[in-house]
Amino acid sequence: MGDNKGRDLSQWLLLGGITFIALYLTWLVISPFVDVIVWAVVLVIVFHPLHVVFLRRTKRPSLSALLTVLAAIVLVVLPILLVGSAAVRQLGSTASSAQVSLQELVAHPYDNVWVQKVTGLAGRYVDLGEVLSRENLQSIAAKVSQVLLQGTVGVVGGAVGFVAKLFFVLFTMFYLFRDAPQAVSRLQDLLPMSRARSSALLHQIREVINASVYGVVAVAMLQGALGGLMLWILGVPSALLLGVMMGVFSMVPVVGGALIWVPSVIVLLIAGHTTSGIVLAGWCVLVVGSVDNFLRPKLVGGRTQMHDLAIFFSVLGGVQVFGMMGLLLGPVVFAITMALLTVFREAPGAEPQQ
Repeated sequence: MGDNKGRDLSQWLLLGGITFIALYLTWLVISPFVDVIVWAVVLVIVFHPLHVVFLRRTKRPSLSALLTVLAAIVLVVLPILLVGSAAVRQLGSTASSAQVSLQELVAHPYDNVWVQKVTGLAGRYVDLGEVLSRENLQSIAAKVSQVLLQGTVGVVGGAVGFVAKLFFVLFTMFYLFRDAPQAVSRLQDLLPMSRARSSALLHQIREVINASVYGVVAVAMLQGALGGLMLWILGVPSALLLGVMMGVFSMVPVVGGALIWVPSVIVLLIAGHTTSGIVLAGWCVLVVGSVDNFLRPKLVGGRTQMHDLAIFFSVLGGVQVFGMMGLLLGPVVFAITMALLTVFREAPGAEPQQ
């Protein structure tokens, strides 16, 4: 009898070891596409209500999935590609113009109006002769040009990689839409909890993902669009690029889009465009800044919301792990983790209130 128990234990240990190795190898295979899968899951959850409408009309899961993916392409993918490509082009032209300006500055530093103003103010307190020597200016210009070139190449390369991953995201979305009921049912069978508890958990995950998308991304996109629109009206160069950057930084709490519009206001004021600087500052403070306060509660509603500090670190960490996609995936992964932790916080065996 004891020999049988020992044999059974050794068999289970062997099976557990093999399973662990298989899971590890599976992770190695899937890990390059984790961001693709997570991104597809997020978009599927966001567009799920539209998929339900198509499914109710067509009664065909495959056709409904295809129509929903096409709708996502029209509503999300194409606008992002169009705006992104235009922003990348502006980035390239801005970097080229900056390099030309640096070369002119090195050749004739005192012909620049800004240098004249700065030297006029700072020259009263420090000797700028050594600081503005040709050797120092050439060294600074070379470093700045190198940073601009590397940054432009990095952005262009990232854009190409983004388009490639986008294809896999759309491909994955189709199958997730088509096989969602079976996938959810299989996932509930794998979770070590009752059906009621797993349904409540999946519902909470869906809510926090929607809250992250509508409360962070949608608001940031609108803030970037409003800021870019005013920059374009005022005739600020590279207004589209600055608007995109404002939208990106708007996802970061505390600092937000002020990292873009405050320097823009300062540049306008220094350049003598006082009225434009005041208009831009007033627009960003009164209109762009109020979007977060008024629109976020309406979009998020009663959904679970994350603390600003959690969003701050999840956005920065998400960018480091997932690249630009981490702006969305960081908060989503953090929110899903918090939803999972609620399972362990509640009493074992307690059923969720309906």
